[in-house]
Amino acid sequence: MKEKDPFDFERFKAETMQGLYEGKSLSTNDALLAPLISICWNR
Repeated sequence: MKEKDPFDFERFKAETMQGLYEGKSLSTNDALLAPLISICWNR
């Protein structure tokens, strides 16, 4: 069984905050929360 990469919350938080400052969306398929939703959904 392949081991999954650990989720780097601090990096995710920094990238999300940067995206918010740049005006990016939170809820579309390629939005800021998509990586977190994908990780949660696929576990």
